[in-house]
Amino acid sequence: SSILVFVFELSLTLPIYAYNGYYSEPNNPNNPKPSISSIEPSSINNKINNKITITINGSGFIPNSVVRKNSSNINSNFIDSNHLMVDIYPNDIYNQDKFFLTVFNGEPGGGYSNASIFTIKNNTAITTTNNTDTINNNTNTINTNTTETNNTVSTNNTKENFNGLTANALLGSNSFMPNGLAQWIFFVIMVIAIIFLWRYVHRSEEVYMSEPMKHA
Repeated sequence: SSILVFVFELSLTLPIYAYNGYYSEPNNPNNPKPSISSIEPSSINNKINNKITITINGSGFIPNSVVRKNSSNINSNFIDSNHLMVDIYPNDIYNQDKFFLTVFNGEPGGGYSNASIFTIKNNTAITTTNNTDTINNNTNTINTNTTETNNTVSTNNTKENFNGLTANALLGSNSFMPNGLAQWIFFVIMVIAIIFLWRYVHRSEEVYMSEPMKHA
């Protein structure tokens, strides 16, 4: 009787199942190890202003799968064993250019999946380059205008110098000796006039001196 009681108690603690006429102990299946094949989208072209939804494609996903962004857990929606969905908000990627997504299944079994990278492509560098090109173009324009201005000034200076040379040639400079054409002409006329005046005065004296001798 004691043997029957022991067998009865053992049957209560160790449940068995019948399958095709055979008895076996129940199986305790382990959770699968998740794996990520791709994410959609895998990148964006600039910073986001609203949330974006990322679909994680892979295998081994279960309703209790946990999605991690870098080392932090984030809320996820289980679609099926091959798809999970997560929402990413602007605060989640502030001052970041990329982050990693992984999936974790708890025990029994389970484990971590491989990591998939999400890239945030910022257009700031491109914009800066365009601005730099614009600034360079403006600088070139300024330099061109400066060159044209210098050329204009040089042309004006040339004209002024030419006019000055012409005036000096005709009128002379401010020096004592005549060095302009007009001054030389005037100088020659003055010399001739002085010579004629001197000869006239000298001749008058000769005439005056000769008249008393005639009267004497």
